[in-house]
Amino acid sequence: MQLDIFSHQSSAKEDQPVILRATRNKHRTFDCFKLHGKDQRGNEFEIRFFVDPGQAFEMATTYSCDHPDNPDNQLKED
Repeated sequence: MQLDIFSHQSSAKEDQPVILRATRNKHRTFDCFKLHGKDQRGNEFEIRFFVDPGQAFEMATTYSCDHPDNPDNQLKED
């Protein structure tokens, strides 16, 4: 499943301040990890993951083909 939430801050006058949060709420028998906030249109969102207590989340950063830190950047200026 793919869920796209556009929460980039733009300069359009109708756009509202973006709020982005990640929260982990620990219960006795499970944890709830939430990504939540408001997008640039003021729409609230909340995505919840229910996991075992102490279960680790892997976080990785990847770079697209046009990012300057990508060694295979195809749009580099020579």
